[in-house]
Amino acid sequence: PYRWLEDDNSEATDAWVEEQNKVTFDYLKQIPYHNKIKDRLEEIWNYPKYSSPFKVAGKYYFKKNDGLQNQSVLYTQNDLYGEPEVLLDPNTFCEDGTISLSGTYFSNDGKYMGYSKCMSGSDWNEFFIMDLNTRENLDDHLEWIKFLRELCKFQYLQLVTKHIKDMMSFTLLLKREKLIVCLARQVLESQHC
Repeated sequence: PYRWLEDDNSEATDAWVEEQNKVTFDYLKQIPYHNKIKDRLEEIWNYPKYSSPFKVAGKYYFKKNDGLQNQSVLYTQNDLYGEPEVLLDPNTFCEDGTISLSGTYFSNDGKYMGYSKCMSGSDWNEFFIMDLNTRENLDDHLEWIKFLRELCKFQYLQLVTKHIKDMMSFTLLLKREKLIVCLARQVLESQHC
């Protein structure tokens, strides 16, 4: 009876979710100690959190959340003792913080970073490539990208674009007449094209 809710883009689903949230939050607000619990949880959660750092082409990268940020921020620094700089702040993707940074993929030479955005926890992602020298996105980007875990065998296909030397490699697989695109971490060298 709820199959219609599987369409997360429909007006009916949006209305249903809004009504469910209204009922839930109206009920929770009636609990006398609701604000005490909320304040205590915020106090407990409000401390800086760091990911493990990783190194690509001589630079270090890590994520940090100051405490109560919706999304962790991606930082870079030139060496272990260098001053961290914000590379990408997912909190600027939208006002309500529901668009997250769902993945980062670096070229071996450290010139480019591919990254994917996810809206409201969706399986579907939007993919961008950033020039790390200018910190500007390339004009082209991909939409409706999804990684399907049940697929276990991949065939690599090189995509030719105007950025032949430093282009990203994408994994393509044809299954049941559907073309599924998954990002691979490799960067193709120009002699392979």
